[in-house]
Amino acid sequence: MTDFNSVAATMGDDIKAFRSANVTAFNKATPLARSILAGLMAGVVTASVVTSAVISSFGNPKTPAGKPITKLSGSGDHLPGWGATRKTVAAILKVFEDIDADKDTTGDVRKNVTAFVLQTDGAPKSLAALQALVRENINAHVQATLPEVEPSEEEQQEITPDADTPAPTDEPLIDLLNRATVAVGAADVHALIAADDSMAKLMEALNAAFAKVLANENPEELQKAA
Repeated sequence: MTDFNSVAATMGDDIKAFRSANVTAFNKATPLARSILAGLMAGVVTASVVTSAVISSFGNPKTPAGKPITKLSGSGDHLPGWGATRKTVAAILKVFEDIDADKDTTGDVRKNVTAFVLQTDGAPKSLAALQALVRENINAHVQATLPEVEPSEEEQQEITPDADTPAPTDEPLIDLLNRATVAVGAADVHALIAADDSMAKLMEALNAAFAKVLANENPEELQKAA
């Protein structure tokens, strides 16, 4: 009877075999992309024909509920190989769908797809590289065709400071507070009443400032400041 140790002994070889199979599948995606794109660009096949061919290659598969799968997004991931195959083919069809996305600017997408199919010098070497290049081409097209947005009237208007907001000053804070102290002491009752709101705001600011000082965790810094 086989024990766990004898089964586990093959783990290393099984990992290598699984990796090899996945690398092979990844590499096979590139020639598959070339043949499908060539057929689509030549008009020999359509996206629907490609989809039907993929589904037929699985022997007319069915969903877990027993319904026939009629599209690549159908529920067929329970079938061995279906997930990887449908994702690869969907990626290829997406490239063809975008082949003229930048025809109004550079037309680089079609140029690069053609170079990929014909394997000319400088062309992408893999489907993954082609996908990345197509995305770059489309992004460049979008940036080149985005309309220039004029700022609205509200954005063009200068933001005027609130009347209650004091203008910025380079005067040292200690001098400013000393002047304010003298001014408050010299003011008569009518001036004090008129400045009631401003003094309340000043008190709030002073309380917040004292709280900030007391929260300082560096006593040496407080001693230097004193």
